[in-house]
Amino acid sequence: MTKRLAGIIFAIAVFAAPWTVLPRASGQETSGRERALQDKFVAACCWNESIAHHRSPTSMEQRLELSRMIQAGRSDREIIDAFKAKYGARVLMEPEGNLSLTAYTFPALAAVLGLIAVVFILRRWARTATKPA
Repeated sequence: MTKRLAGIIFAIAVFAAPWTVLPRASGQETSGRERALQDKFVAACCWNESIAHHRSPTSMEQRLELSRMIQAGRSDREIIDAFKAKYGARVLMEPEGNLSLTAYTFPALAAVLGLIAVVFILRRWARTATKPA
């Protein structure tokens, strides 16, 4: 009975975890604008996860810096430019401009060209296999 109860409590904790929101260090909830901007920046410590989700001291500093900029009345473009100036273009989750277009179209184009090459090679092998010697 206690194992079953422990299993139920564990399952509730695991399934409820994604819906809980961790409060900010100041005890305030983040605004929609602030959360959207946090999702645009990568944590500068490991460059793997957005600062909205990462829980390192570096990402905490970046979130606080972002919050101060919003409170100072800076626009989204000014904040993005400030982060790019401080951390480099790598701080953006998605590259801007033509680089973004390249980042999304190149893998798709490579996959299509690879598929065409496979079909071409298989047809050639099928033709040579069916020819009488």
